[in-house]
Amino acid sequence: MARQSQIRWQRGDYVKLGRAVSEFNKKVQRLEANEQSLGLPELIDYKDLKSQITTRKELNRQIASLKRFQEEGIEKLTEEEIKKNIEFRIDDFGMCTKDRVLRLKDFLSFGISEILSTLLDENIIDCVVMVCEGCGTVLVTESELAQGVGGRVSGLVETSPIPELIGQFLPNHVLDEENASIDQVEGFRLAIENGYKNIAVTLCYPEDGVILRELEREYDDVNVYLFGVHSTGLSEEEAELVFDLYDVVTGCASKPIREVGAERALCSVGTSIPIFAASEKGKEFVKLRLDKIGGPKKKTGNSRHPEPLI
Repeated sequence: MARQSQIRWQRGDYVKLGRAVSEFNKKVQRLEANEQSLGLPELIDYKDLKSQITTRKELNRQIASLKRFQEEGIEKLTEEEIKKNIEFRIDDFGMCTKDRVLRLKDFLSFGISEILSTLLDENIIDCVVMVCEGCGTVLVTESELAQGVGGRVSGLVETSPIPELIGQFLPNHVLDEENASIDQVEGFRLAIENGYKNIAVTLCYPEDGVILRELEREYDDVNVYLFGVHSTGLSEEEAELVFDLYDVVTGCASKPIREVGAERALCSVGTSIPIFAASEKGKEFVKLRLDKIGGPKKKTGNSRHPEPLI
């Protein structure tokens, strides 16, 4: 039986929480517009947050966490501010801990995880091969899980097992429960083993894309859709390969991806961190997400690219 709320809400509580949420969201939006992001947190829905608070201790903790984000300098790349950023994420959604909140509602933003979430919602794909801290390579079949796993932590290259998180996935949907290893090709094979036919895979390395396209030819009834993430650092040759193999790719801080994308992408969304459609299917996927959120956001004119592009 679900635990009943123990808090007796007072008018001042609504005001304090509402003000903290409002100021938090304003800062996130300002940093997004000015491209001062360290991988910013998602915007917070006041009603959703309020419904999750059951004690006054939790209310105070949430308000303190939101106010912490307002501290000057949290967006700067220094050792101290990176520490603050990670501590905020641990407090906010339990990053890299057993208390990690794995599901996240759709806040109508645009990115790779949002596109994947939409494709799951529309039953266009059966599952996504993703990476989650504490689990490694996983199979995701729920839209809110895809958003929560992929939308909150980026650039994960290694992790260690957290049993409490592994237990939140379906049986046989975590590639390596003992070591939490990351291997997207083996994740695809696990998806085949589970009977999935329309499979999306997030990739950092184009060489994995080569293997997956070869494997796809072995199955007449299986479709593979490749989504490029964390592309910063790819070479010019790798960028060309990405557009040969992938369906959708994010520009991140990659100079080669942006340059090749400007010539070869069938469409793109965003200027600060552009998302490129590299195939006809990718173009369909991008358009589907845009239709769901009511079209692209109005350009502010003050967007900036990450510096330096690599």
